[in-house]
Amino acid sequence: MTNRDYNPAGIPRPIEKQPPALPFSQLEPYVSLPELKPETATYEGAIEFGTIAAEVAAEMELSIESAAVNLAGRRFHLVSRPASESDHRAWDVQLAAATEQEPATSKSVGHVWADSAGALKFHWNAEAEQEEAEQLQNTLLLCSHKEHRHAMALRVPDILPEIGMDLSGENGKDLTTIVSLLTPPQADTLRLTIDYPDELAVPVEAEPANRTAPLGEGMMLKLGVEKDVVRGEIRILARQKTDNQIQLSVSPKYRQEGDGKLADLTQEKLVSQISRLQRLLSKDTEELAAAYVNLPTYLANMKKLQGTVPRNKDEAGAKARTLIQLEGYVKKCQSAIRAKTRTMPASYEALHRIIEAAKLGRKLNNKAPLQYCLFAETPSGPIVLVQGNQPVEAEQKEDAFAFLDNTPGPTGTWLKLNPELQIVQFSSGGSISATDASGKRSLASGSWRAEGELIHISYGGTSDDFNFYNGVAIATEDGNAFFRKF
Repeated sequence: MTNRDYNPAGIPRPIEKQPPALPFSQLEPYVSLPELKPETATYEGAIEFGTIAAEVAAEMELSIESAAVNLAGRRFHLVSRPASESDHRAWDVQLAAATEQEPATSKSVGHVWADSAGALKFHWNAEAEQEEAEQLQNTLLLCSHKEHRHAMALRVPDILPEIGMDLSGENGKDLTTIVSLLTPPQADTLRLTIDYPDELAVPVEAEPANRTAPLGEGMMLKLGVEKDVVRGEIRILARQKTDNQIQLSVSPKYRQEGDGKLADLTQEKLVSQISRLQRLLSKDTEELAAAYVNLPTYLANMKKLQGTVPRNKDEAGAKARTLIQLEGYVKKCQSAIRAKTRTMPASYEALHRIIEAAKLGRKLNNKAPLQYCLFAETPSGPIVLVQGNQPVEAEQKEDAFAFLDNTPGPTGTWLKLNPELQIVQFSSGGSISATDASGKRSLASGSWRAEGELIHISYGGTSDDFNFYNGVAIATEDGNAFFRKF
């Protein structure tokens, strides 16, 4: 007895009996057929599919699944034939056709047999044609013995690179892969399955749940959870581009909470949207401040003019015209104040959500490759044509989402829109001071300090904890908010 028969505690461990090998355990899930040529159309030129126990080979049954064969309705099947003295079992691979234009015929294209040692072998028939030999690859050889079954595809899948999630936008909004099939099966049997890394940094919900769809039917990976203000949607579609080519498109998108619109989840698009909103908010702030500064002047001028007494008709007419003009200016200022006070919070909210989308994009960019499998679906199981699971070493590029590192903290200039426009300064030392839109009249003061993920603010006679929204807004749940001045 050796040391391996004892566990670390020194207690003898019984020697376990190995379970009997399954009858088809030495057969692979797929094998490659030989090239069709004279040398492989002879008994001596046969290839070996694998080995089976001799007693199993004597009793097993073989059949062939050819639902994916693309030969104008013709199908392969196996016909048992007398074996030679050295073989246990033998079968002809026959191609049958039965259409209205062509009477039922049967043609032998190859031979399968199991020799006395249990080796399962194959060679071509000399009369087989190239197209027939190619389409035999789109079949499964089905082995059965008692309750055991084994399906062996007669083609080895092509191994292609996985799809890298490049969200820079440099290659367009969609990630496109062209898959070439040298021997395509029946088109309506083609299916695509996708997979994604287990270590993906966000929750994933697949639609459909089995992540499999026929050509032309889209799939989707939903990223995030229902309560998120932004959820990602990676949309995948495979379609037949030509007889021998499949185009696989991956479209990274995102959708804001409560908004039915989809937008591109690429750095290029997100930066463009952020810049556009910042310019809009800067312009809105200027117009709002101008309205607040000019409104008192227009009202004062109206009041002063209303107190004057015209000396003649000309002065009366001039007064009336000036009052109408001033009244128009007043209404324009009041309208601007109402409109900007109403629309600017929504623009800040949109900016916050786009930054959230950018943070999601950063989690995925070059970190979440998609793997895929293109296969032909048959009643007896899949025939795998292509596996897109070859790791691709990502190029060392600058972080496309590095701009997120420049998100400002609480220090800086903010706006309060209600009850009137206030220009509020948060100093690095923790003090707060506010002026009116002109910057000449002091309105209030206070203090702030960071407490974990919250900002505690004492200002205007109140004290509360505020949430910090991506350097865009500081707000409480009930709507008390400071907005970044752009």
